[in-house]
Amino acid sequence: MNADKPDPYRIDSALARRAGNRSAHDLQRHGEVVQTIAQNLLERLDLLRKVPQSVLVLGCGHGTELAYLRKRFPRALIIGADIADVRLERIARAKRFWQSAQPLLCFDPAQTFPFASDTFDLVIGNLVLPWIFPAQTFASELNRVIATDGGFFLSAAGPDTLLELRQAWAAVDNHAHINAMPDMHDLGDLLVGAGVADPVVDVERLAVRYSNAQRLLTEMRGLGLNCTLAGRRRGLFGTDIHKRLSDQLTALGAERDGSVLASLEIVYAHGWKGQPKQSGSVQTFPLERLTQTKQG
Repeated sequence: MNADKPDPYRIDSALARRAGNRSAHDLQRHGEVVQTIAQNLLERLDLLRKVPQSVLVLGCGHGTELAYLRKRFPRALIIGADIADVRLERIARAKRFWQSAQPLLCFDPAQTFPFASDTFDLVIGNLVLPWIFPAQTFASELNRVIATDGGFFLSAAGPDTLLELRQAWAAVDNHAHINAMPDMHDLGDLLVGAGVADPVVDVERLAVRYSNAQRLLTEMRGLGLNCTLAGRRRGLFGTDIHKRLSDQLTALGAERDGSVLASLEIVYAHGWKGQPKQSGSVQTFPLERLTQTKQG
């Protein structure tokens, strides 16, 4: 890669943490779409081969996954983790989401996880990508902390997410305003490279219509989905920029009522740690580990 050209996936973790903290008190007002994606992710837990005794939830700031898992696996140790400490404080105070006896940890999942290897039977992360960099470290740490025969379930925003907003910004200036997002095949390759046993990856497409452009932009800020790219344009945008952006979004929405469209491409992935055997530099897996079927 050209040293003068910034990596399009490089995230400023400090900025991501600030965005998450600023959004902590607005998540419930703006979190309907994120919660819908979380429910779709959690429904896939029917694929689990055993009842987990230890669960790690990454990016738990919305609380949806914690509430669901507490009901489904009441005997499990469930640890919630998020990069934004204010979000964790909010969850700790919300008794309907959590139990104070359960641990909540603040750490950056792009760094070494603060857990021993083979710790968790299940790891869940809803929309944690592409707000993590480097993703290779995340995938390796994910595989490391999963126990033998344990599994993971992830969702991520794909490259066609917010396509209309990307097109609108492209008509305004040539700066990056939205994080670069990995496609389904890149995510699968990333997980395989980390040693995951035959991950399964699929895509769901959603369309959300907002009454106007400002409503969409407000919801993004309320969810902490700001641009957190290390090479982003810095500084505030004037009224004229926002007006041009709104006009472009409205035109792309193609509705007379001024509403705007937000397309979402959601990538889901799940997989298993398996029991790799080292043979030189090659990893081999028992054949029965490579096919997962839903149990009736």
